[in-house]
Parts: sequence; structure tokens; C-alpha cells
Amino acid sequence: MNEDVFNGSLRRFLKKVGITSQREIEQAVRAAVSGGTLDRFKTYVSTAALDLRTMSKVSLPDSLEALISDEFTFVGPGRVVGVNPSNYRKSAMVSFPDGKPLAEFPLGGRLEGATRGDYVFTRPFKEYAVAVLDINKNVFSKVSEKGAMDIFGDEMVAELRNGEVGLYKVEKSQLVASALLPDSSLGRLRVAELSPDLKLLALSTSSRGGVWDTSSGRAALYLRGFRGAYLGADRHFYADFPKFESGGQTAERNVADFNLASGEVAQGQKIDDDSARQAGPYLIRAKSAKKGNDDERPDVRKNIILEISDARTLAPLWSKSYPKESPRVWVAPRQDTLALVWDVTDDAAKDEIKADPKLAAQLSAMKEKEGDYLVAVLDAKDGSRKGSLLIETGKGSFRLKHIYAVGDRVVVTDNLNRVLVYSLSTGEQKGRAFGNYAAVSDALSLMCVENERGKIAVYDLSTMEKRDELIFSHTVSMLRFSGDGKRLLVLTSNQTIYVIDAAALASAKAQSD
Repeated sequence: MNEDVFNGSLRRFLKKVGITSQREIEQAVRAAVSGGTLDRFKTYVSTAALDLRTMSKVSLPDSLEALISDEFTFVGPGRVVGVNPSNYRKSAMVSFPDGKPLAEFPLGGRLEGATRGDYVFTRPFKEYAVAVLDINKNVFSKVSEKGAMDIFGDEMVAELRNGEVGLYKVEKSQLVASALLPDSSLGRLRVAELSPDLKLLALSTSSRGGVWDTSSGRAALYLRGFRGAYLGADRHFYADFPKFESGGQTAERNVADFNLASGEVAQGQKIDDDSARQAGPYLIRAKSAKKGNDDERPDVRKNIILEISDARTLAPLWSKSYPKESPRVWVAPRQDTLALVWDVTDDAAKDEIKADPKLAAQLSAMKEKEGDYLVAVLDAKDGSRKGSLLIETGKGSFRLKHIYAVGDRVVVTDNLNRVLVYSLSTGEQKGRAFGNYAAVSDALSLMCVENERGKIAVYDLSTMEKRDELIFSHTVSMLRFSGDGKRLLVLTSNQTIYVIDAAALASAKAQSD
């Protein structure tokens, strides 16, 4: 094929279509203006049909113009299915171009005809991502929680719950074959979790997830999307799965237990609280302490009870009441710490500061208090206080995005693409680096920060001197130290895992930026 001839022909075609369409619209507007029927405060829909073979206008009856003025699709060369814009219950299929009624049914959403066959897909449909309308039987014959689906003759292809693609026989929905699509670049991850020995990796997007063996790259599990995860040293995988409904069956939200050694699966207790979230082995709930109408949505901005449970069993670990403003809560499950954050102008923060002479002295020495924060660090296992500090922002010149504590260091990422490091014992800022995420090894006193695409800077956590730099060909999707802090795992967006000797990084000589 001659590319120049093809491109030139295509441009001429599009130009002609554009000019013809513009001419039709202009004529319709002029006719309405001259007839006094055009209201400049009203929205008008103009429809036109062109025969692409002759580039001539196709005359349509008013009823067909109205039907295709909103959402519609062709079903073969001579039929159109469209949503009735004034009454979706009277949506219809008509012949094209004469507009002869063929069938009527309730229909909404975005429409798409099957590649081959008398079927129309509508997205979304009730609680499902897609439904299939059999236009011959006038019934919705199939639904799916996954939106990817098409039909060709007597075969259907659809995305499965575990992310694979399944090939079915349409009539009986019989699965004929399934396939895992080739690897692609990692998208936005909802969950990224590692076992302490770095041997198992759990990842999830909003729709699907899984568990992989990092040494072989093989998948141990393919799953639907989960919201939280914990990989124990005993090869048990715990994950928070949202409520799921399909084919008349319902799976309530729960933290399921997968025994990766035996293959056994145990469903956990039902989780009713929308505020509950899993962070590693912990389940965090912020519940209103105020008793009210069960039909009302609880207000958790003030007067809450913070409850921490074991995510594996839902057994309560500890709880604390916060009768005034609620703190923002960040959990560092690998470090077993919680960071609670208030604005210093909150009444709750004022009470905390007043009760702590060191904090009161620090606050009095701060020039400006607007936008500043009070941070309290707790032991996640029992709720005991590990320390507190104040973070000065210079009249709110930056905002906290994430915070966690490891040892005596409190690591903060802000909205200016910086990582700030503070001492929990003194409240002093020890240093800063550019980047949007940091991983810390307390054992080796190392901090790793991705400060550019595919580039990780390594710092001595005690001095904030730069020790080394690691460069990768793709963006870093995950950055974690092992449980003992002696190895660093890097997962890049092209689904490649690197395990690095962190001790060698710690022994590198300091570098100048």
C-alpha cells in the first residue's frame, strides 16, 4: 500500500465529510432563524445521515432523527437501536433509513452493537458493567461485572474475574478456552505488598489482582481486585475483598485467608463498616461515638472512636476515643506504627500541646502557626504513645501527603514533591530530598527515594548524605526493604523485579549532589 496515496485520499474524504456536515448544520440553523423557531437560550440537536459511497445526504423521517439524537448503534447494515431521549422505556430498534419500527424495549446507557450477531451491549446496566440485549428475543441474556465483551457469530469473548480473557459459546455461556494476555506496563496500583523475606508479592488494581513468586515470576494466585493485603512469613495471604454480586450469588466484604502452601481458602467475617480499611495485618476503623439514627450517615469528623483490630481474625487489639476533632490516620504496617495528624489550630491539638511542656515550648517558639501540624506516633500493636512533634509549614506553604515513623525518624512526603525527615525525639528537621515516596531501612540507616523517572537516590538516614544512585530503564512502581532491612526490592513499571544488597549501598562513600 502506498502510504502517501492512502493519507491523501483519507484527508480528502474527511474534508468532504466535514464540509458536507457543516453545510447541513448551517442550513438547518438558517431555516430555524428565518422561521422564527430558533431560541438562543435553548439547546438544539442536529442530525444528518450521509451515504459514504456517494457523499450524498440520506433523508430520514423525524422519528428516526429523534431516536439517533442521543445514544444509538447500528445492528447490521439496515437496523438501528437507539435510546429514546424522552422515555427510555420506549427505546427501540427501527429499520434504516426508513425508520420502520421493529421492536421496543427499555434501554439506557452507552450502546454498542456486536461485531457480528443480533446483540447490543449497554454499559452500565444496573449494578453490572455491561449487559447483552438479544434483539431477536427482546431480553437481556447476559450480564458481567467486567465491561470488556464482544460477540462474533456464536462465540463471545469476555474478561474473566481474574483478569484473563475467556472464549464462550454464546447459547449456553459455555467456557471454551481462556488466556492470559501478554504483560503490559503496570497501571495505577491500589495495593502493593511484600512478604518479609521478599519471596511473595501481592498487587492489585481496582478490578483485578494476584500474588506472585518473586524468584520465578510465576503467579500463585489470580484474583479480583482487593483493597488491602498482608503476606505473612507462614505463606498465608490475607486480603480485603469488596462485596461482589453476580448471577444471583453474593460474596460479602471480608478479609479472606489464602493458604499458599496448601491451596486452601477461608472466607473471613463480614465487614459492614464502610470506614474500615486494611493496612497489612491491621484493620482500622473510625467510628462515631455519638449514638444516632441508624439510617443517618455517621459524622466521623469529630467525636470518634479509633479501633484497631487484627485483620486476620478481626479480633480487637485496642481502641481510643477522640471527643474533639478527628485525627487523620496513616498506618505503617511494616514498622508497626500509626501517625495521627491534626492542625495545630484544632481544639484537640491544643489540648495535646498544653499537656506536653516540650510541645508547648516548641509551639511558642514557632513564628507562624497557620497550616502547621501536630503529629502523634503510636505503637500499632497496643496504641501506646511513642512520641509527638510539631511540623512547621511556613503559613501553609506545603501540605502533608503521607507520613510514617520508623525508629526515631518521621518521614513525610508533601505536595511539593519533597521527602522531609524529622527526629521524633527532638522534633528537629534532619533533612529533605526531592521525591514523592521513600523507603527506609532502620537496620542500615538508609533511605531510598525515587526523585526522577527510574532514578533512585540513596541517603544515609542519620546524616542525610547521599550515598548512591540507582538507575532503571522504567518508572519505579514499588520500592520496599526486606523485613530485616538488608535487601531492597524494586519493581518497575515493565513488570521487572530487582533485589539489591542494601548493605553494599550503606557502605558506599558519600556523594555530592
